[in-house]
Amino acid sequence: MNNKKKTLICDIDDVLWNMLPTWCDEYNRISKNIDVTKKHVSFNEFTSWDVKKVFNEYDANIFYDLLNYNFFWDNVVKNQDKNFIRMSNEYIGWLQKYYNVYIATSTRYYQSHKIDLFLELFPNVKESHLMLIQHKWLLNADIIIDDRAETLYEFDKKQVRCVKINKPWNYWFNCEGYDNFNLAAKKLLSEMGE
Repeated sequence: MNNKKKTLICDIDDVLWNMLPTWCDEYNRISKNIDVTKKHVSFNEFTSWDVKKVFNEYDANIFYDLLNYNFFWDNVVKNQDKNFIRMSNEYIGWLQKYYNVYIATSTRYYQSHKIDLFLELFPNVKESHLMLIQHKWLLNADIIIDDRAETLYEFDKKQVRCVKINKPWNYWFNCEGYDNFNLAAKKLLSEMGE
């Protein structure tokens, strides 16, 4: 019998914590005081991670630039449902009994404040199991939990089990889907007899 654990890779943003609602709120807040074309954006406008479908190039740069500020990540954390985060952290701990769990995020290396905050909220994640990578599909995995359809598509081509967290921007990709990470984790654990 093969007792080797399978590898499970999980995304952070809009999977383990909600980011886009805060991102929209922060953009809407600052757009009142700067010269941008689009003064208001809502979560449901994002039907792709190609933000140039929502913004012109200048406004898209303003939107992306928010990711570089510590206040933004502080607000992402402040806006989380603390009970959901607590349970997500517990689920990660339980999943680690059966899987080698890695967290992979497209975060840039200079956004270290985000990583520090994430590790504070998720003490069950070992820093050595956190990877910053733009093209996650270059990693080897047995299961991927993500919200970005393009990432799931690339893993699917490698015959990796894809689990999506349902969002307006990934409706078109057909795979196993759940409304949040905790429901996906609960399903994976039930398959292990938990």
